[in-house]
Amino acid sequence: MALPAIKEMLITVFKTVKRFSFTIVCAIAATITIVLLMDLQHSDTAQQYLLMRIVMVLYIGLIAGISIALTGERFRLNKGLLIAMYILLMMLMYFYFIHIPGKPNSNAIARFFLLILALHALVAFAPFLVRCPPNGYWQYNRQLFIRILTSFFYSFVLFVGLFLALFAINQLFNVSLENTIYFKLFVVIMGIFNTTLFLSGIPEDLEALDAVTDFPKGLKIFTQFILLPLVTLYLVILYAYGIKILNTEVWPVGWVSYLVLGFSIAGILALLLIWPLRNDIKHQWIRTYSRYFFLALPLLIVLLFIAIGKRVLQYGITENRYFILALAIWLLLIDLYFLFSKVKNIKIIPLMLFIFSMFSAFSPWNAFRVSEQSQLKRLKSLLEEAKRLEKGMAVKSTFHIPLNSAKEISSTSQYLITEHGLNSIQPIFSINLDSLCSAKDSSNKYSFKPGKVLRSINIDYVNSYDGGALFGNQVNLNVKDNNITLTKDFDYLVEFNIPNYNKQKKTRQVFKLAMDSLTISWIDSLNTLRFRINNEAKTDFNVLSSIYSLSKTFGYQHYDLPASTLQFDFNDSLNRYRLMIHSINGRLTEQQNGLELYNMSAKMLIGRK
Repeated sequence: MALPAIKEMLITVFKTVKRFSFTIVCAIAATITIVLLMDLQHSDTAQQYLLMRIVMVLYIGLIAGISIALTGERFRLNKGLLIAMYILLMMLMYFYFIHIPGKPNSNAIARFFLLILALHALVAFAPFLVRCPPNGYWQYNRQLFIRILTSFFYSFVLFVGLFLALFAINQLFNVSLENTIYFKLFVVIMGIFNTTLFLSGIPEDLEALDAVTDFPKGLKIFTQFILLPLVTLYLVILYAYGIKILNTEVWPVGWVSYLVLGFSIAGILALLLIWPLRNDIKHQWIRTYSRYFFLALPLLIVLLFIAIGKRVLQYGITENRYFILALAIWLLLIDLYFLFSKVKNIKIIPLMLFIFSMFSAFSPWNAFRVSEQSQLKRLKSLLEEAKRLEKGMAVKSTFHIPLNSAKEISSTSQYLITEHGLNSIQPIFSINLDSLCSAKDSSNKYSFKPGKVLRSINIDYVNSYDGGALFGNQVNLNVKDNNITLTKDFDYLVEFNIPNYNKQKKTRQVFKLAMDSLTISWIDSLNTLRFRINNEAKTDFNVLSSIYSLSKTFGYQHYDLPASTLQFDFNDSLNRYRLMIHSINGRLTEQQNGLELYNMSAKMLIGRK
């Protein structure tokens, strides 16, 4: 006979699965897929990216399925219509899946998170899109908020308990467990247990919520004595900063945008948590506080627009600036609504968040298209100033480019190539950029491709964060892994590593060769490796000149060079040498007549003549 508690639990689980069948199936499938993906974590295969795309689509189905289920319950939609809605959802999921790049890039990930944000907002208002009693709607979202916190707490406690149990079994009984078992345990608990527990606590009768009048005491204490005082403190800080700007006439710094947004969102959240109490005669201060809060926001919103507007005017629009602008507009509209509307329905907050998120992700003026066009326009303007643009096409020129201009051209090119691919700048280049930066060149995508593209029009890539050093001439040369060294015709093999992090003028390593002593030194002032046997100067090898020679073919950054390209033979009167460099890391000075060496890893073969 089943215990009552177990029986009750099974009944609850059965009801939850019945109510949210589509969501539970998506949660289980996503969990299994993530576990499979974890087994492929050290590979870089099409299968791995396929599983990533499947997880993204399943998570979208999971969240959207909750909205459909709850909307169907509240409006008592018939089974046929619900099935049609789920079929439509699966069609949209498939359409989204086939449009995710085979290897999801940063734009695809950003669009995914925008969609997730929109779907979470949809859950918050979909069942109350029409017939939205203020108290019932607030109680519904309060229940969701409490369920999120409760289910996460229970899931975390369960994970810690099982984690300790597995750890004890491993230590006490010497049972070998795979390294990923704990991560897989976390994924299973959060993916299946946490999801089911969250869904099981969502009220079935949403209409009845309007009659609920209780208010959680803990929520009231947290908001009244912790969250609102913090919001007030940040309000004072931001207003003091605004006064400082007026007195010093210094434009606001960029990061103030995040502070204003964080403060504003936290303030709105605090007011939402205690929204029903504003009509309580015992809590009239809440109504007063909310009124003055929304009166205080306009000045901060102006500060926000000035801060982000300055960056846009200087450097154009990027995805990040687009999102801040979108949030600023969303915040402005919310503030105007609560200042002038007589209704003051809090449903407007998630509804507008849904609209803005979908607009930013999928409209013709989405964040990614607008950013690409803005930065391409900026690149054209910069190239035109640098005498590298004629009739809309990039051209070579010997015109000297100031360092700051080179930095801006480099940074804009890197952004476009990294975030939007070579196709984003192909329209202004007559040469085929895919051929120029072919897959055979497995160099770092963040530096090599932009450097090679810009070198095609006689511009050196400049790193914005390196104090003016030419990043196109930052040296990162590495050969293919080769663990076998042929020592035929040589007597000795020496492996050495020259560190130069402290900018020492001379770095030395000493090796014993039978009766002889070999000293290898880096002579910083001469950009040279010096080899001495028995403390007698024998031979020098100029590393810088070799780097110059290699750069004509491979550039200054290459991560898969054939071993022969960094292999050098030379000799003195008594010995033959073969230097086999595995990697060189450093940078050329601005004048390009010196090498600041960070690290060199190499082998040296020595043989008597």
